[in-house]
Amino acid sequence: MKLGYLFTSTVLSLLVGGGNAASDKVHQKGRARRRTAKRSKSAKPLELINSDCGLNNANVYKAECESFCTEFFEVCVNPNYFAATMSWNKCIKNCTAWPRTKAKVTRPPEKFNHLGGDTFACRDLHLWEAQIGDSPKNAAFHCFHSIDNGGDVCSDIEIDGKTPFETLRDSSCTHHHYGYCDLSGGNIGHETVADCMKSGVTDENLVDALRMLPSTIKILIMNENEGITQLSSGIFDNLQNPLKLKALYFDDCNITTIHEEAFWPLQNLEVLNLSFNKISILQDHLLKLPELRGFSIYGDPTPPESVIPLFGPGGGRKPGMITSDGFTANLFQYTPDLERLMMYGNRGIDTLHDGMFEGLSKVTSMFFVFCALDNDSFSADVFEPLVSMKNFDFQGNFFTKFDPAWFDGGWTSNIRRLAFFANQIEGPLEEDFETVFADMPKLQQVFIDQNPLAFIPAEYFENNPDLDTLTLGPAY
Repeated sequence: MKLGYLFTSTVLSLLVGGGNAASDKVHQKGRARRRTAKRSKSAKPLELINSDCGLNNANVYKAECESFCTEFFEVCVNPNYFAATMSWNKCIKNCTAWPRTKAKVTRPPEKFNHLGGDTFACRDLHLWEAQIGDSPKNAAFHCFHSIDNGGDVCSDIEIDGKTPFETLRDSSCTHHHYGYCDLSGGNIGHETVADCMKSGVTDENLVDALRMLPSTIKILIMNENEGITQLSSGIFDNLQNPLKLKALYFDDCNITTIHEEAFWPLQNLEVLNLSFNKISILQDHLLKLPELRGFSIYGDPTPPESVIPLFGPGGGRKPGMITSDGFTANLFQYTPDLERLMMYGNRGIDTLHDGMFEGLSKVTSMFFVFCALDNDSFSADVFEPLVSMKNFDFQGNFFTKFDPAWFDGGWTSNIRRLAFFANQIEGPLEEDFETVFADMPKLQQVFIDQNPLAFIPAEYFENNPDLDTLTLGPAY
C-alpha cells in the first residue's frame, strides 16, 4: 500500500481526524474567510467570449479561479487531504478551462442543481461542501470532486473525445441566438450545440423550440426551463434529424410524466440527464436507446433532519421521487453500452430488483446514493454482471452490515473507489473481508466514515498497493 503502515501513516491520520497544527490552522483560516465573505459568482456571459474569439479563458476567469484555487489550497492541499503535488499554476490552468454555463453560482448554493456534470459550478459546489461540518473526512471526500477529472461526479461521458459541456465551451466563439436557444459549434445552419438553458421553453412552445433547431444538432441542453412538465410520445420527431442527437439534458425542469416512447426517435443518444424533476415512474421500455452510455436522475438528497446542511436559508428543494415500485428489472434491458448510472437522492428506492443489471458489463460507475437501501434490499448476486465497475458508491443509505457476499462472483477486480459512508454499518467486519479487499487489487479510495464501524485490521489491505485514502469513524 502507498500508505505504508495503514493506521499510523500521515495521510490516513489526517483523514481520520489527525494532522499537524500548522496545517489545521491554515484550514480553519480558510473556512473562516469564506464564511465571513460569501461569494456570489456568475459565469461569464458567452457574449464576452464571443466578442473576442482570441480572448484567453485564463483572462476571462482569472479572478474567479484565483479565488477558487486559494480556497482549494487552504481546504484540500495544505492540510494534506489532497496530493500536495497539485501546483498553483496547474490549479489555475485547470480552473480556467472548466466549462461554465448560464447557471448562477453562489455560496451557499441557492439550490442543489449542480451536483453532477463537467462544469465549474459542480466543482465549486463540492469545494464548498468540503468545508461543511468541520470534518476532515468530509474534506477528504469532496476535495476529490473539486479537481480536473471531477472525481467521477463533476464529469460526464465523452462524445468524440470531449464531454458535452467541453464541446459547449469550445464552440462558444461561434455562438449566436436563434429562436429559443444559443446555437454554436458550426457555421449558421450547421451548428452542433443548442444551449436552451433558462430560455423560457414550456410545454406550449417546446415543439416550436425543437423545430427551429438545425438538423446538425448533437447536444441539446434544456436545463432550468420550469415550464416543461411532460415529454409526450413523438415530441422529438419535431427535431429535423433526431438520429443526430447524442446528448440530451432536461435537468431542473418540472417534468412529472414521460411517455414510454418519448425518447425512441433518439436511437443514437449517448447521454441522458433527467435530474431535479418530479418523475416517479421509469417504464420498462423508456430507455430503448441502444447507444446510451450515461443516465442520471438526481434529486435533492437532504432530508430536513439531515446533519449535513447543504443549503442556506431558503434553499431550493427538489427531492428525487423515483421509487422501486416505479421501475422493474427490465429498465436497462436495451442499454448494453451503459457506462455511467447515477441514481442520487431518490429516497423511494428501497429495492434493487433481481436481474436488473444483467447485460451491463460496461458500467464503470454506479451511484445509488441517498436512497433507502438496506441489507434486505437486494440479492447478494445482483451486482455480478458489473465486471467493469470502477466507482461503486452507496453512501447515505441504511445499511447496518458490510456483507462480504455482495462482492462475491469475481466482478470487483477493477474497483478503484468504494464509498459506503453515512450509513449505519457496525463492526467488526467479518473475517471474510480480508479476501474481499484482496479481490480489489486496483483499490485506491475507501470511504466508510459516518458509521459506527471504527476499525479495520491493517492486514485486510495487504493486497491493495494503490490504496491512498481510507476514512473511518462516526458522524460529525
